[in-house]
Amino acid sequence: MSKYSGLHKIHWRFHPGYHSVPFSESIWSHLDSMNLEGTPIHSFTANDLVLVLSSHATRHEWAQIKFVSDFTGLLSRHQIDWDQVVASADEMGLKRILHIGLFLAHDLLDAKLPTQIISEIERDGTAKKMALQISEKFFSEPNGAEGIIERYLFWARARERLSHRAKYLFLVGFQPNQADYDAFPMPDFLYPFYWIVRPVRLFYQYGLKRRI
Repeated sequence: MSKYSGLHKIHWRFHPGYHSVPFSESIWSHLDSMNLEGTPIHSFTANDLVLVLSSHATRHEWAQIKFVSDFTGLLSRHQIDWDQVVASADEMGLKRILHIGLFLAHDLLDAKLPTQIISEIERDGTAKKMALQISEKFFSEPNGAEGIIERYLFWARARERLSHRAKYLFLVGFQPNQADYDAFPMPDFLYPFYWIVRPVRLFYQYGLKRRI
């Protein structure tokens, strides 16, 4: 049996590597201190949390209204350095993801945003369209039809850079993961074949079965 079968990973990063969200190590070097029921703890700065929370929620398609509520609460309770946030988002290719979160917070919960930020969001047609689709889901009956392929495509649409979209779609389509190891246990020396197994398994499980 392959050593990969039954393997469970501890998450040490904000996102899997194939998501191309390069939060630098510097995020850990300027933590804020806060008091939690008398106990001092470290937390990320508000500026960093804006991108951490918006990217995390987008990864999960803002599936719950609490994502929007938590994000809006962050914006309302802290003085955000918008120049720094926008510059960091631009550097990491997260501006569309940021715009989606800000549009939802502003549109649904009346988050107060600088005029310049609102203007930037208005110019990002894809972000607005995606945010409106998310909003509609909050007020409609779930149809249960959306699957993993749709979630993959949602994240790809949320990235504004072609290189990030291409890398992501290639790796989610071919890079093996735990489900592939469990579905087809193989000896370690056959590991390269998992790069063939994965697209075949995805096609059968999420493509072919859906049409049968």
